[in-house]
Amino acid sequence: MSEYVMLTYIVVLVCIVVGAFNRTFDASLLQRIALFIISIWLCWRLWLVWEHGWAHPHEPMISSALALYAVATIKKTIWYKHHDKK
Repeated sequence: MSEYVMLTYIVVLVCIVVGAFNRTFDASLLQRIALFIISIWLCWRLWLVWEHGWAHPHEPMISSALALYAVATIKKTIWYKHHDKK
């Protein structure tokens, strides 16, 4: 299960980077600061899971929810805005 948690956290990190550096992601400064804080937390959790080989029992659910939310946000803000221009 640790591998699954790590994979979903990596997906969230990638989505954060894509969102933070994309002009079509219309986020306020506070939202971007929150994404930065979440990315720091994700890096810390990834390191802990990698180093100790375990994740808390609730983390698969949380990591799944974070990954789904991140992918849906990327799809909503980047994919739809890109295709609406055509």
